[in-house]
Amino acid sequence: TEVIVRTQGREFSHVQVRGSVPVFWTQEGVQLGAHRVRIGRSVRATLPATKRHFADLLARYGRVCAVNLLKTQGAGAGGGAEEHGSSSEAALGRFYGAMVDALRLPEALVGYQAFDYNGEVRGGNFDRVQTLIRRLTPSLSAHQYYLATSGPSPRVLLQLQRGVQRTNCIDCLDRTNVVQSVISRSVVGEYLRHHVTAPEHVRQTVLSALAGMWAANGDRLSLVYAGTGALKSDVTLSGRSGWAGFLSDATKSLSRLVQGSLQDRGKQSTIDLLLGAGDSALVCRALRLDDPYAAVVHRALARELPRISARRPVRGMLCTYNVHGRAYDGRALGS
Repeated sequence: TEVIVRTQGREFSHVQVRGSVPVFWTQEGVQLGAHRVRIGRSVRATLPATKRHFADLLARYGRVCAVNLLKTQGAGAGGGAEEHGSSSEAALGRFYGAMVDALRLPEALVGYQAFDYNGEVRGGNFDRVQTLIRRLTPSLSAHQYYLATSGPSPRVLLQLQRGVQRTNCIDCLDRTNVVQSVISRSVVGEYLRHHVTAPEHVRQTVLSALAGMWAANGDRLSLVYAGTGALKSDVTLSGRSGWAGFLSDATKSLSRLVQGSLQDRGKQSTIDLLLGAGDSALVCRALRLDDPYAAVVHRALARELPRISARRPVRGMLCTYNVHGRAYDGRALGS
């Protein structure tokens, strides 16, 4: 999700990403009360896929801070290789932490923060999220944000964003949206304080409008994935919740339960058909869907490309020296 703000000759941008826990796990059956998950592979069998995932993030963004919002207390074994099988949300979170440790990368490249969101805010203590923001402050400062001049004169690049926060919960919807909105408001607030000359009430108005945008963004994502608006929307908007929010969340949770129990199988079959995956891969290829909005965006980018980029020839040479004289054994380079 990218937030773009244009003010007083400046253009600001900040990007965050969300994604499922990058290990092999499934969640089946009716989910009443605590989440029940199944971890499908051991640490050793999972590591190559987790490596590829974080290698892709590092190639795109330079640095990553993984923010894990799963429970930290609950039933399940420790974080070892024998943890695969029927397990709990807390065990999945510990397994994720073990996978990040197994990457053996410097914390400056891949950081990891575990924050039990539900446990921390229990009893309506939603301001406890600020403790997470304080823990993330070093990485947010190191990652920075995009900043450039804007206006009729040629654009001048002032700084680049050099890293990204990767946030997850179980389904990357409700808890993730609340925390990402708080991170976003923190970063935008810092930009407004340092680069925008305006009264405090104007800055607060901007941040309130941003909270509304995050709430709407969470509702749209949740509608696509779960069939209802996001839970905790009132927390995203105002930082607190009341009876109206509680009743709204209860209604949405019941609707999700019904849809997940009765309609998910049909949805998955449709997705497999469109992607040419699953059983449908035996009888058809993936469909190509034409998006008229994407065509408009691509044409606009093509018009802007000459102004914001330049081409020049570059010659390169790649050599491989098999010093040991060993035969290739089929393993991927870097594994």
